[in-house]
Amino acid sequence: MTEQLNMRQATSGAGTPLAPVDLTDRWEGIAWVILGTLILGMSLGMDRLQEQGVAFYGAPGLLPGLLGVAMILFGSAVALRRAPIPVSAEEAAQRRYRLQAGRLAAVLGLCLTYSFVLVGRGLFYVVFGFSLPFWFASAVFVVTAILVLQHPQRVESGRKLDARAIGFALLIGISAGVVATLVFERFFLVHLP
Repeated sequence: MTEQLNMRQATSGAGTPLAPVDLTDRWEGIAWVILGTLILGMSLGMDRLQEQGVAFYGAPGLLPGLLGVAMILFGSAVALRRAPIPVSAEEAAQRRYRLQAGRLAAVLGLCLTYSFVLVGRGLFYVVFGFSLPFWFASAVFVVTAILVLQHPQRVESGRKLDARAIGFALLIGISAGVVATLVFERFFLVHLP
C-alpha cells in the first residue's frame, strides 16, 4: 500500500510507459514552490522606501523576492522531474533516508563551519588574529560543499575524485565567491570583511 502511495508509473496519452515518478520529490517540490510564493508575496508587500529616495535596487524586499523566485523555479524543477525508481520501494526508502540524513548532517556542518570559523571574527580570527577575505571564505565553502555533497554519487557510480572534478569545483567556488562579493559591495553597498 505504501509503495502505491509514494511511487507510481506514469503513462503517456497513448498508454506508453514513461519514466517512473517519485511522488515524494513531487510533494517536496510543491512545498518549495508554496514557500517561495509566500516569500515573494511578503517581499512585494515590504516598504520600498521611495519617499526616502532609495533606489529600486536598494529596496529591502529585493533580495528576499529574488530568493522567492529562485525557490519557485527550483521547486518546480524538482516537482516536475522524472527519476528512475530503484529495485523495490522499501530499498528506495531506506537509501533515500540514509542519503538525506547524511546530506543534512554534512550541510549543517558545512554551514556552521562557514559561519563560526571562516567568516568575520570567527574561530579563524581568534586563532590566527586576522579574518579571511569574504570571497576566499565563500570560495572554500562552495568548493568543499560541492566535493562533499557529490561524494555519494561518485561512490555509487564507481568514479573516483579526479583533477577534473576538483577543477570544476574550484571554478564554481571561486566564481561564486567573487560574484557574491561584488554583488554585495557594488550592488547592495554592503562592506564585507
